[in-house]
Order: sequence, then C-alpha cells, then structure tokens
Amino acid sequence: MKKTIGSLAICATVAMLSLQAFANRASLQPEATIQDQCTPESKTAWYTEFTKDLKTDQAKAYELAKKYLACPSVAAEEQITNYLKNFVTKYEKASRKDQVSDLVYNKKDYAKAFELGKQILAEEPDNLRVLIDLSNAGYASRKVETNNADTLAYAKKAIELIESGKAPENWTPYKSKDEALGYLYYTVGLLNAQKNPAEGLTSVIKAAQFQGEISKLASTYAFIAGAYEAGQYAKLYADYKAKFEGKDESPESKLALENINQVVDRMIDAYARAVALAGNDPQRPFGWRA
Repeated sequence: MKKTIGSLAICATVAMLSLQAFANRASLQPEATIQDQCTPESKTAWYTEFTKDLKTDQAKAYELAKKYLACPSVAAEEQITNYLKNFVTKYEKASRKDQVSDLVYNKKDYAKAFELGKQILAEEPDNLRVLIDLSNAGYASRKVETNNADTLAYAKKAIELIESGKAPENWTPYKSKDEALGYLYYTVGLLNAQKNPAEGLTSVIKAAQFQGEISKLASTYAFIAGAYEAGQYAKLYADYKAKFEGKDESPESKLALENINQVVDRMIDAYARAVALAGNDPQRPFGWRA
C-alpha cells in the first residue's frame, strides 16, 4: 500500500511539473506568435491587401490597418504608419453613427445611444442619421423624461434639415421620406402635448398629412380629437358659459357657439377616423416604436 501511495505521489508530482511547463510555454506562445507575424514580409502583405480593400471593403481594410499598427513601429515606415493611423481614426469616427443605430434599434440601449449621439452631434450638428435615431430613442424612452427636451430639439432639427432637401443614406427604420416626417412630427406633437398643447396638436395634424404609417393609425386621430377637446373646445366652452349662459341669444353668443361647433365638428371627424382605423392593430398602435 505504501509503495502504491508513493508511486501515485511521484506520478502526480511529475504530472504537475509537466502541466506547469506546458502552461509556461502556452503563456508565451501568443506573444511569440504576434512577434513572429510582424515580419517585414507580413507587414508588406498586409499593407498591399489594405490598399486593395480600401475602396471595396473598408471594414476589412480597417482590420488590416489595426493589425499592422499593432506591430512595433519602425522608423522607415513612419509614412505608412501615419497614413494608417489617419484612416483608422476617420473610419472609427464615421462608424459611430452606425453604432448609434445599433444601440437604438437592436440593443435598445437608449442611454448609451444618447451618450454617443451627443458626442457626434457636438462635432456634426447636422448629422441627419443621428438626429433621426436619437429622435426615435427619445420617443421610445419618453416616459423616463430624462432626454425629452433633447429629443424635441433633435426631432425639430431633423424636420428642418429634411424639409430643406437633406436626406440620410437611407430612411431606415422608415420606408420613405414622408413616413420619416410623419413620425418626426408626431414625436414633436406627443412631447409637446402637456407643456405646449397648441403646438402639439398642430404637429400631430401635420404628421397625419404625410403618407405613411402615422396617417393609418387610429391613435393618431384619437390624439387629435382628445387634443381638440382638452384644448380649444374646453377654452371656448368655458368662455361661452362665463359670458352667455342663461342670457338671451345675441350675435356675439351665436358667433361663440358657432366657433364651438366648428371645433366639435373637427373632434367628430377625428374620432370617426380613429374608430374606422381601430381594427387595424389596436395592440400595437405604433409599430416597432410601441
């Protein structure tokens, strides 16, 4: 038994020493491999491939440039190194707007989207892609209210740029320019509903005039009807009661009543549209933005 235990102990010790030696070699391997790759021949091959991919596949060119720059710098290669560094900086800067889109529509990390988006807009205040994306991020997270003021400003700026003739590379997540404007105006209207109801109503009415999803949603017209009722109708009716209730009809009271009836007609029209459209998709009235 003692011999068996002794043999097992010896075997265990040898195994441990072997594993230790293997671990030491393994830990050194990546560094040695990296160094081995940084030969003049490898770097020349990477740079040659980089120049070929520069116009056709910038993502691949970027990876090659990063690989080249990961190698120790050599004085004779300063011109190439500076060129690659400049490309990497510009590529990373340009790709930030794609990161914002990913954060908004895929990861739904609105806080990070605003953090990165604000950095971009500080340098590029007219970046329409980022303005649209942050408008959507702000709409989706509007109940938190942290970014509501910024969202309102971004949506208005995006509208201004689009109506002046500017367009992004694509209208994603929308199908067209009109649909983008519809959603942007709706965002302005919704965020103004409490603090500036008159502007809110005007913006949503404008949103409904564009061809796109907003003009086909029951909630759009329900919002319009409710805004009329809480705004113009409530004010006109209160004035009418204060000035004319219990008194004989007069030209002034008839005009006041006619003004009320005009608003009521608009409310009825909006509610009728909402009812007609209510069967489309009552559970998800705002598509992906719900």
